[in-house]
Amino acid sequence: MRIPVWAAELAIEFWRDANVREQFPRELYSAVRRAGLSVLIVAELTLDRLQSWLDGAGIVCELSVTDRRLKAALYARNGEGIAFIDGSDSPDEQRYSLAHELAHFLRDYLKRRRQVESRLGTAALDVFDGHRPPRPQERLDSLLRFTQIGHYLHLLDRDERGNPANATIARVEEDADRLAFEILAPGQHIVTNVPNWRKRNALIAALVDVYGLPAPQASRYADVLIPKEGPSDPVLRKLRILN
Repeated sequence: MRIPVWAAELAIEFWRDANVREQFPRELYSAVRRAGLSVLIVAELTLDRLQSWLDGAGIVCELSVTDRRLKAALYARNGEGIAFIDGSDSPDEQRYSLAHELAHFLRDYLKRRRQVESRLGTAALDVFDGHRPPRPQERLDSLLRFTQIGHYLHLLDRDERGNPANATIARVEEDADRLAFEILAPGQHIVTNVPNWRKRNALIAALVDVYGLPAPQASRYADVLIPKEGPSDPVLRKLRILN
């Protein structure tokens, strides 16, 4: 089973700080509020409706992308965030969408914000949050400490097939999925509590029935936890036989 250390640590830290015990399948709503993330359910969420909401709230954030349906989106500033969830989806889809946006909030926003504060000082948060431009000394300090002081992350660009438009977005989305999996269905809990978890069909059934993942995401997570073995190396195969 492959469990990235960073994902396990972030998930454990989130649940510890939330101080909320949830039975599986986890609903997340109480826990995410304690992390500073609000949830807004929007029927038939689209980019245009998201842009209209931001405009109506007086938030200057030009998305500049072609309208399309969204399962979820995240807006974060000043250490807090709003997760927009498509209310037209099924409960298990909404659960996973919220976990995915929470993952972005924890890894791509809060973690970077805390790095800026710890390395450059509390005053630098005004730059990170977009309240003012950085001073010359802050620019220099950010370079010397390898810290990006400004922050604006836009992950909405997609190609004609609906896939991430570039490798950077694809990598960030993959990491968010991996953390979302760990938040909803921790690998260690699976190993301890799911009989025959090494059998793919049994694992997928548990991910759907016990942990509340949508079937497509359960299948993807199963591929992560028990990856298919590639072609074996004939030299290594012979060595194993000899041993």
